[in-house]
Amino acid sequence: MNVNQTPYRKIDALSASDIKLFNKDRIAFYHQKILGEKRKEKSSDSLVLGTLIDFVLSDCRGSWQEFEQNFDDKFILLSVKKGTGQLFLLADLLYEYTFRDMDEEGNITSSFSNRFEEAFDRLQKEDKFKGKKVEWALEQFKDSDAEIYFSENLKAIDKLAVDEWMLTKCKNIVENVLIDDNVKYLFEKQENVKNLGKYIVEWEYKGLKAKSELDNLTINHNTKEIIITEIKSTWDSEDFEKTYLKLRYDLAAIYYYKAIQYTFQDLQDYTIKFQFLVIDTSPQGLRPLIYKVSDIDLNKAEFGFKTKSGYYYKGLEELVDEILWCQETQNWRISKNAYEQKSVLNLDINYETCNN
Repeated sequence: MNVNQTPYRKIDALSASDIKLFNKDRIAFYHQKILGEKRKEKSSDSLVLGTLIDFVLSDCRGSWQEFEQNFDDKFILLSVKKGTGQLFLLADLLYEYTFRDMDEEGNITSSFSNRFEEAFDRLQKEDKFKGKKVEWALEQFKDSDAEIYFSENLKAIDKLAVDEWMLTKCKNIVENVLIDDNVKYLFEKQENVKNLGKYIVEWEYKGLKAKSELDNLTINHNTKEIIITEIKSTWDSEDFEKTYLKLRYDLAAIYYYKAIQYTFQDLQDYTIKFQFLVIDTSPQGLRPLIYKVSDIDLNKAEFGFKTKSGYYYKGLEELVDEILWCQETQNWRISKNAYEQKSVLNLDINYETCNN
């Protein structure tokens, strides 16, 4: 059993996120995975909060001491609170364009004034800064909290910026998890139970190089179980089934399951179990919940399924077969099924579930 120490993003292999991307947008997969084009990183308060929570519970296994010791490796604490005004929108776009125009050595290949004007023009097209000139915006930006926010982000281009408000909110949410009687055992030391925390493995699936980054992997030698726990933060923890399908968490579940099955062949008498720890981030502060993934769920995720509404969800096996077919034939602008049917398809409508 080998634990991979290579930074996850630098491993050139197929991930669960790649498969979900292919399922959602074959062309985007081609540009990002085959051509190696930079992916536009999304950022929002909810994503930042989720990353912080994941770092405490996954990377640091619920240890505040480890969190404090390793915080600076991944995050930068802002000296100002990120605002919601137009100047902060401008700062975010300016940061995005700076990152876009940065070469492999970290050199910025465009001028600040050009990037600032580009960001300003885009926001004006979105009805921001109405009636204002770029010179006025530049003067307002100078020495403002938004400029400090931009500058501090730029100094840690490979890190995630958080402010005191976000950090405090994260600590409150995580503490509620660590003291919850029903889930705290996940992060407590137990005899003959090894909590490996975040776990990265390289493996193979259908001849393809694969990689997986698990939030929490626990080996329970008492019950002979290998337990995969994926941590998800959401505003609606008690309606997780809808999110599970919408975001195709099922594909991640079966992919990680197979990764561990491949990796721990020396523990064949151990049962692999998969579950989600769902953490509520809403103002209500609902208690964390554990959702178990059954063998039936994993089977459906692997081979595909159709819901009562008639919508068909492709399974892992079918999607990977399509990726292999696209790579072999270099047909990225048409599905394998449509190609085999010579682009002539029949309508497949479940009229019994349609509204009148």
